[in-house]
Amino acid sequence: MTVATPSEETKPDLTPEQRKALGRVYSYLMDIARKRLVQKNAAANPQLPSGNVDGDQGKSEHAADAPQSPAPA
Repeated sequence: MTVATPSEETKPDLTPEQRKALGRVYSYLMDIARKRLVQKNAAANPQLPSGNVDGDQGKSEHAADAPQSPAPA
């Protein structure tokens, strides 16, 4: 079975405003898909923490490693 391919690639001519709007829609849909994927993974693996763990842990780890008072001179 063969698939017929068009000889020319069909691209619509979009104005800059249309391209910008299309980019916003694409970003919005990707954000929704990303959030749903995170929720799906959280439901499938409840033992794993959700959210940006590295950002929160990085701050607390550095704060714990830092000396609480300056070293005596």
